[in-house]
Amino acid sequence: MRALRDHGYRIPEDVSIIGFGNLSAGSLSDPPLTGIRVSNHQIGLRGLERLEERLQGSSEYRREKMLIAGELVIRGSVIGI
Repeated sequence: MRALRDHGYRIPEDVSIIGFGNLSAGSLSDPPLTGIRVSNHQIGLRGLERLEERLQGSSEYRREKMLIAGELVIRGSVIGI
């Protein structure tokens, strides 16, 4: 956001910005950062499941896509349409 402002862009008038993870620090930025809130619990639980599979002898590494519902938390970094 600072780099955009340094180049003359206004947030949110010229550029809307959305973060992922809805970190609490986003509410402290200027303007406050809009974010997508996801369940860290669900992400961590799946990570533990994968670790358990590996510890039980599955040496196969595979990529996995995971779909987790998110919630948009609107703050000051986006402009209404």
